[in-house]
Amino acid sequence: MPIMLSLLLSSTATLKVDTYSTSALHGTPKTSTIDSLDFSIQPGGSTEITGTLDIPNASYYAFSCRIAGGQIVFVWIEDHLVCHTDPPFGNTNSSIDGSKENPLSYSAATRQHIVIHIYASSEQPVRDTPADVSVRWASLASPLAADAPANFSAVPPRLLTPGSSAVELQRRSLQRSLQSGWNLWLYNLLSVARLPQSFVLTTAICQLSTGECLESTRIEDTAAAIRVGPFAI
Repeated sequence: MPIMLSLLLSSTATLKVDTYSTSALHGTPKTSTIDSLDFSIQPGGSTEITGTLDIPNASYYAFSCRIAGGQIVFVWIEDHLVCHTDPPFGNTNSSIDGSKENPLSYSAATRQHIVIHIYASSEQPVRDTPADVSVRWASLASPLAADAPANFSAVPPRLLTPGSSAVELQRRSLQRSLQSGWNLWLYNLLSVARLPQSFVLTTAICQLSTGECLESTRIEDTAAAIRVGPFAI
């Protein structure tokens, strides 16, 4: 009976889900599975979803994500960040890897690693809202213009597997070993965080005459217009 259950799980599980009680993918996770790239994750802590995606033939591939809820979500195909929420940062669709304007190109059928990170938002009440995620794709003959239509559809579950190669697991282990100490781990350039504990220290830059303070900024932040002088600190 245990053998039959194991075989059943391996035949139906498509992606591995590691759920952590901390906000930094740290500690001992609870492991489960999801059976497609249309899923919902309950709020709180942080979640890592891993596995592989089989690219069936040579082509250009574009990805489109629908993300709802109060969580922060990132989706990578190999090291290509194909989808993310805003916040933590915004950009135009044409600058995103895997968009229809800048699709991923494959010269032959191949197997690609997929990684999805989900973090609880720091703001109430949205952080108590589940993350609903749907990752879709389209096979293209060539890159498309921004206003050109693309036929996005669900990724077939049969093309997903929960395992990762030994080299990929070694790479992630190296990444985790480097995620420690104080650094600019966040997208807010005025905050330093200590990993893996997730302590954050934020510096505010204030204008004394008005009392207005800048507490958050990021790369490509058009709202930030403060130049710090040599004696500002």
